[in-house]
Amino acid sequence: FAGEYEGVWKLMDTKGNPFDVTLAQDGTATSTHSAAMKGTWKEENGAAVVHWDTGWTTRISKEGDKYIKSTFKPGASLSGTPSDSSEALKK
Repeated sequence: FAGEYEGVWKLMDTKGNPFDVTLAQDGTATSTHSAAMKGTWKEENGAAVVHWDTGWTTRISKEGDKYIKSTFKPGASLSGTPSDSSEALKK
C-alpha cells in the first residue's frame, strides 16, 4: 500500500511552529509535535486521515496544486469546520 501521501510531511501547528509527520507504508503515523505523538493513518476520499492517540485527527488533502493540513478536536466531525488549517509540504 503506497500512495501519494506516504512519506514525511512538514506541517505547522496553531502557533505557526513547524513539525514533521511521517506516514509509514504500514499505516502507522508518527509526529515530532507534542512529545512525539503516535497514530494510524489511511487514505479516505482522496485524503490522508490520521487518527492520533491524543484523540485529535489530522487530514492532509490536495486542493488545487498544493496540499492542506486540517486538524480536528477529539470527537469533532471531519465534515465540520477544522480547528486549524495550513499548507502541508511533502519533504
